[in-house]
Amino acid sequence: SRMETMVLMAGFDLPVRAIREQVASALHLIVHVERLHDGSRKVVRVTEVQRMEGDQVTLQDLFVFNVHGTTANGSIAGELESTTVSILTGLLEPSGGRICVDGIDVGDRLLEYKARLGYVPEEAHLYSYLTGPEYLALIGRLRSMPEERLQRKIAAFLDIFGLTDDQHAPMSAYSKGMRQKILISAALLHDPQILVLDEPNSGLDVTTSLMLRSLIR
Repeated sequence: SRMETMVLMAGFDLPVRAIREQVASALHLIVHVERLHDGSRKVVRVTEVQRMEGDQVTLQDLFVFNVHGTTANGSIAGELESTTVSILTGLLEPSGGRICVDGIDVGDRLLEYKARLGYVPEEAHLYSYLTGPEYLALIGRLRSMPEERLQRKIAAFLDIFGLTDDQHAPMSAYSKGMRQKILISAALLHDPQILVLDEPNSGLDVTTSLMLRSLIR
């Protein structure tokens, strides 16, 4: 490996196994950085060194971002691996380690964590026989939002995303972009402290994408 080569070039007379043991004992996390075309560097993977047994080093990826390149405006184009997002949102239990957010161990206080979380998934799995407002009302009531505040927020999001004229139509008649707007509204409905967005601009036009950035800020 690159680390072993660097140690050998420095003149240390150590067997490869000893080098690996020293590296494994000294490191807890390995941060992988990728250089982009513009010369900047971005973190694309964070790996935990879990243990060393003989010649075998056990590693666990904590964060993986697959970079596909850059967009026309210079932002990074890529995607988080689905397992990472599922663990961050509490949908999947990690095989090892812990996830802590603001001192909260997600595994120990999952309901408290999810109450603070808003999540826009990559694919829109909606109850298509419901109207947009009916779906948002369902989500708000599941989150125990006061009814008056809930109805006010629903009306506001329908207006912001231009869905007021379609509020009586079932979501089966919605376009992909319209469904995405409902997903975003559902994620923002309760003013979450933590927001996880997985391909949030999918199906959205440029104007709506800019509006989404403004809402998040």
